[in-house]
Amino acid sequence: MFVQVILGRAVDAVGLQRAWERWHAEVEPGATGYLGSTAGVAADGTFVAMVRFDSEAAGRASSARPEQSAWWNEARRFLADDLAFHA
Repeated sequence: MFVQVILGRAVDAVGLQRAWERWHAEVEPGATGYLGSTAGVAADGTFVAMVRFDSEAAGRASSARPEQSAWWNEARRFLADDLAFHA
C-alpha cells in the first residue's frame, strides 16, 4: 500500500468539502489502484488528507492524470499556500 498525506490550512472549508466531493464523483472513477481516503478540516482550519493506493506506481500515475491536475488547480484555491505533501 502507498499513502499520500497532504497537510495544510483551509481558507474555505465548505468550498474544499465541495471540491473533495466533486473529486469522488468525477475523478475517482479513473484513479486506478485507488483504495480510499480520509480527509477533513479541524475547527482551527487545519486540513489533513490521507489518500491510499495499492502501490506507489498507482499513486504517482493518479497524480499525473490530466483530470487530477485540473481538479487540483481548482481545489487548491481553498487552501493556504503553506501545504506539505508526504508520500
